Amino acid sequence: MWAVVKYDKNRFNIFYQDLKKKAGSDTVIYCPKILIRKYKKNKLITHSINILGDYAFCFNKKLGNEVFLH
Repeated sequence: MWAVVKYDKNRFNIFYQDLKKKAGSDTVIYCPKILIRKYKKNKLITHSINILGDYAFCFNKKLGNEVFLH
């Protein structure tokens, strides 16, 4: 089941590792990003921005169980 989760951008790795411990290693997290390229002082600068901000899609079979969510 898919779920939308909100996370702290500075602690994403901690959030992901904790989720893998609790839900199992088959957890998939999808954070869509957009790649922006622009020139600044004749140099090409690229950086990516999360489309959803501090939200992400998370998939795991255990998320369908209401007992697991509580």
